[in-house]
Amino acid sequence: MRKNEESEIKKMEEAESKRLEAHTAKKALERSRREAKKVAHKKVVSRVLAKKFTSGMKVGALTFLRDVGMFRDRFDQEVLELDVMPWLVQETSKFVVEMESHSSYPTTMIGNYMNKA
Repeated sequence: MRKNEESEIKKMEEAESKRLEAHTAKKALERSRREAKKVAHKKVVSRVLAKKFTSGMKVGALTFLRDVGMFRDRFDQEVLELDVMPWLVQETSKFVVEMESHSSYPTTMIGNYMNKA
């Protein structure tokens, strides 16, 4: 009888230890699930914040680079500034000299007429 009681007690202890292990495993699983949820939530929040932060960054960066002259138009630099503008200034100065000679022509004609008369 004592052996029956001992074996029964042993079976009950084993059952209790199995239930405790199952309970501990279940708690650990729940804890890991909660932790995984927290990590996933942190990732989502991080992505949303990063997207909000960087949403205007591309436009702002490109605007800044344009403002400091990184995206100069090569046509302006190579053709207009080096070829067209010097030629235009030269032609304008010729035109101004020519216009001055045209404006002094009537005065010269009148002066010549007065000298002859």
